[in-house]
Amino acid sequence: MRVSLKSQVIDRKLERLRSTKGVEGCAVITVEGLPISSFLPLDIPTEKVSAMCVAALSVAKQINRELNRGEFDMQIVKGSEGYTIIMSAGRNSVLVTLTERDALLGLVYMEAKKVARELAEILG
Repeated sequence: MRVSLKSQVIDRKLERLRSTKGVEGCAVITVEGLPISSFLPLDIPTEKVSAMCVAALSVAKQINRELNRGEFDMQIVKGSEGYTIIMSAGRNSVLVTLTERDALLGLVYMEAKKVARELAEILG
């Protein structure tokens, strides 16, 4: 798949997730912390999200390894204003989803998981 076409397909997947009720924004980043594509609120810098989520991912992977929990799949961080969901999207990329405080997490999870699987197929 050509790079520009691949970017368009990735953007469409993220736009679909962003349109899910309760989702404020989403991004896909590399496991090194480089943004691939982002649909985050304007007041949240993509580079900051990427750096923080990669740090959290590193800790989550270590926890799973040290506690014999298997391969990393997902991490949910709950704050007073909403949730940050960090989810594997293939070997080298991660899907980050930001939600509102009262988002229906089951609905968001189902859509995010579907998008993560689709992104994994595209990104490898």
